[in-house]
Amino acid sequence: MTQRHRPRFRRAALVAWIAYWALLFTSTHVPVPDLPDLPEHSDKVVHFCGYAVLTLLGAFATSRGAVRPIRTLLLWSAIFLLYGVLDEWLQRFVNRTPSIEDFFADAAGILAGGVAWLIYQRFSPSHARTAL
Repeated sequence: MTQRHRPRFRRAALVAWIAYWALLFTSTHVPVPDLPDLPEHSDKVVHFCGYAVLTLLGAFATSRGAVRPIRTLLLWSAIFLLYGVLDEWLQRFVNRTPSIEDFFADAAGILAGGVAWLIYQRFSPSHARTAL
């Protein structure tokens, strides 16, 4: 990616991240319609993937050009963990069931998204100098 394309990419990543986070919040705070029988724990996969994508988008949106990209990633990971707790707690007010297992799936997704971003940073030619 050329230098002149980086600001556009960062803006696009920021917009995508904010829109995705808003979508994630909305989707977890509306009552769930009765669904046909789904495999047990299938919602944990949704939680895992949802938070992995949130973390990955957040890392791309906020860590580019950061002096300490890992610190930025750790800060956002902590914020996402706190958000996961708040998200589960708030669900009780919209006829949904909070679950510690859902939070653990969120945390695992945050870890996976962070690791994926670190791997990208490490092996991407344009980011190799700021990897770790």
